[in-house]
Amino acid sequence: MGRLNSRCLQYGISKSSSGDIDETCEREVAPEVEDEKQVSKPPKPTAVESFHNKALDKFIEKGIIDEDEGLEWAFQSLAKTTLGDMLKRLEFPHTLRVTKDFAKAVETENPTDAYQHHVAYVLHIKPVLARHGDLPVVVIITQFDLENYWPAIQKSKMVDLHLYNAKVTPEAARRVGHIYPLDIACSYTHPTTTRIALDLFAGQLYFGSYHEYIEVSSFLGLAYFDDTKDIEVDPDGFIPSHERHKIPAWHRHANQYWDTFDVSPVPFLKRFLGVVRSHGAGIEHTHMGRILDGERLGIKEFPDFKARGPEDVEPGVETERGLRLETKLQRDQRTQMQGKRSRENGQESKTEPAPKRPRLAASKAAKAATARPQDKNVPEATAEMSRVAVAEGKEREEMQEKTREAAQRKMDKRKRESNE
Repeated sequence: MGRLNSRCLQYGISKSSSGDIDETCEREVAPEVEDEKQVSKPPKPTAVESFHNKALDKFIEKGIIDEDEGLEWAFQSLAKTTLGDMLKRLEFPHTLRVTKDFAKAVETENPTDAYQHHVAYVLHIKPVLARHGDLPVVVIITQFDLENYWPAIQKSKMVDLHLYNAKVTPEAARRVGHIYPLDIACSYTHPTTTRIALDLFAGQLYFGSYHEYIEVSSFLGLAYFDDTKDIEVDPDGFIPSHERHKIPAWHRHANQYWDTFDVSPVPFLKRFLGVVRSHGAGIEHTHMGRILDGERLGIKEFPDFKARGPEDVEPGVETERGLRLETKLQRDQRTQMQGKRSRENGQESKTEPAPKRPRLAASKAAKAATARPQDKNVPEATAEMSRVAVAEGKEREEMQEKTREAAQRKMDKRKRESNE
C-alpha cells in the first residue's frame, strides 16, 4: 500500500480511493437482509353447531310461527354485523324470517359481516291455507335445515319449498323468474312487499323490468321520476314522509308502498349490499348501486320503459289536499267501513258483492237432467278430458322430476364445495 501511495504522489495524485474501494467491497460481500411482511390474520372462528329447531318443526307441521328464538326476523338477524346501529332506525316489513342456524353461522365476538349465509331455500304457507288479509310470512332456511327436514317438508300439508336465486348479474335479471317451486303445481306469486324484502335481503343488484324498478324505488321511498320540482327530495333521492302527499297521483299505484320507511334506507343498503352481500366488490355500476347514488333509470336500461302521466291515475281518495296516498290495506279497510255505514243507513253498498257460484246438483236425477241434452256427446267429451288430463299429468310429472333433479344437483354441488 506504501509503494502505491508513493507512486500516486509521484504523479500528483494526493487522495487515495482505497477507502472507497474497501467500502464497496464490504457492501458487495455483506449479506443483505430483506424484511418480509407478515400479515397477522385473526383466528378462524368456530362454526356454530346446528341443532334441532322446534320452531321450524312446528311451522312445517302446523304452519304456525310462535314468538320463539328458533325463527327470528330476517333483517334483525344482522344485528351482530357492523350495520347493527343503522338497523335501529329502520323498520322493515315483518314478512321475512330466518332460522337460528341461518342467523348465526359462527361463534365470534367480532362483527359477522363476512359470515352470512347465502339465500337459496325459502319456505312459505301454501296459498290455499293463507288467511285473507294476512301477509304470509316467508322463512329462509339453510342447506343443513333442508337436509334435516326434507322428509317432513315433502310430507307437509302446510308449507311449500321454493328455490331462490338472487339477481346479481345482468344475465340473471333477464331470466323469467328467480323463485322456483319444486312442485310446479304449487307455483306461488309472493305479495309485493314480501318479494321486495326477500330480494333486498338476498342482495339483489339488478331489475328484470321497469315495473319492478319503480316498485322497488317506491318501496324504498326513492324518486324515480323527473317531475319533482315542487317536492323536497334529499340528495340521495329519498322523499321524506311529509313531502309524499305532493307525489303526482299517477306515481301512486296500489302496488307502490311509499309509506314503508320514515328514514332513508340508502346508507344501510349501500353498506349491506356492497360489504356484506358483495364482500367489498363495487356495486356502483349495477341497477341498485345507481339508484342508491340518486341516479334514475329509464329507456336505456329497460326496453319496457313507459313514462307515466295523468292518464295512468288509479282511483284514490279525494281530500282537501288532493288525492290522498292510500295503500291496498287502507283501501280494503275503507271499503269495509263504507259498506258498514251503508248497511247502518239502510242503503245499498256501492260495491256489489261477487256473485256466488251455483251449487252442483246433489242427486242422481238432477245430474241426469243436467247431462240429458248432451247425452250423445258425453262419452266423447269424457274421453277427451281424460286424454288431456293424462297428458297434463305426464307433463307435470316430467317438470317435477326435472326440478327435483336440478335441486339434487345443486345440493350435491354444495356438499362437494363444503367438503373441499
